[in-house]
Amino acid sequence: MNRVTNMSINSRDISEEQIRVRARRRAAAARRHRISSGQHKEAIERIKKDSHRRRRQALVSFFRIAAVVVVLLLVLNFSPVSWPWSSRSTVVEAQERLSDVHYQEIEIQPGDTLWSIARENLGPGYDDIYEYIEDIAECNNLDSDRINAGCYLLIPYYVYE
Repeated sequence: MNRVTNMSINSRDISEEQIRVRARRRAAAARRHRISSGQHKEAIERIKKDSHRRRRQALVSFFRIAAVVVVLLLVLNFSPVSWPWSSRSTVVEAQERLSDVHYQEIEIQPGDTLWSIARENLGPGYDDIYEYIEDIAECNNLDSDRINAGCYLLIPYYVYE
């Protein structure tokens, strides 16, 4: 029965037999990895074929994904549903002429904000509520968004002719 003792082993403490065993293992590993020139050429050809196949597979995958994206875009663009990014509704509006800008005077009620007034009065001619709020502020020479109840505002609007 071997007894294990707490001793630190230095490289100098390795027996010569252990050194020979390690050298034999290294030589066997080197022999396993050594190949002939014919095998080397075959390995290089295999690697080239594999890399070409991978490139071809990547291109095929890319074109498949591109085709799916194109089909989805076409389906979404020509579907009967009106999508927010679809330009179909603006084309219809553009065919009808908008009149010149008109103005309406309203009295500000307690609790009213520029946002609520703009939301209530937003109509044709404005695509964005922020743009509409800016126009209201510009018409009334407002420097801020603070408005007071009892005052009057000019509200711009368009109508179709």
